[in-house]
Amino acid sequence: MRRRLCEIAAERIADPATRLDGNPYKSWLEMYAGADYQALAAEAKTALDEQFARRGGEGRFPALAATFAAATGLEADFWQMGLDAAR
Repeated sequence: MRRRLCEIAAERIADPATRLDGNPYKSWLEMYAGADYQALAAEAKTALDEQFARRGGEGRFPALAATFAAATGLEADFWQMGLDAAR
């Protein structure tokens, strides 16, 4: 499982064994574990999940079917134009 920076930072900040004094990653941990970044990450996750539900997997079928129907109609019209011109 791939973990996000905000999850790792929040876990490290919450761990009582994490020493922040003299820690070269203190500013990194505080930024990624901070409320602003945590909210931004949650919003991004929600947006990506919603996008996947609409456009990925089963949610993608309606858009693909519409594209296929339009392409098939254009192809049929193209060949019909040639048939009509030959008459």
